[in-house]
Amino acid sequence: MLATTGVLAKSGRVLAGAATLAGLLLAAPAAAHAHSADSADDPATACPFSRTLCLFDSTGYTGARFAVQSRSPSETVCVDLVAHGWGDRARSAVNTGTRAAHLYSSSDCTGTPVTVTGAASSLPLQGGSVRVS
Repeated sequence: MLATTGVLAKSGRVLAGAATLAGLLLAAPAAAHAHSADSADDPATACPFSRTLCLFDSTGYTGARFAVQSRSPSETVCVDLVAHGWGDRARSAVNTGTRAAHLYSSSDCTGTPVTVTGAASSLPLQGGSVRVS
């Protein structure tokens, strides 16, 4: 069983929690999942969640995974990656949502973002925050 850490985001507020089943976290408004892969994964396999942005600390959708989603598709939420130990760690990403996610170098979703739609096997910046909806 994979131990995971959860991050709940509601109306821009971020709360921390923990769970031991990935299924429990998918029901949460936003979630962070520990994932480790030694070889390159198919994006759909690497991020099997719906309406979720998965960040990986290695290129090609490998390494540890941080997955985040907003409480509802109509809510836009800024998640401080630095506060969750993911500042400057993201090297690749998979966005399974229908809306673009935006990765920022700042920890408060300000500045010029990198837009993430679909899968990016390599990111031009690692980021300090991400805006998802």
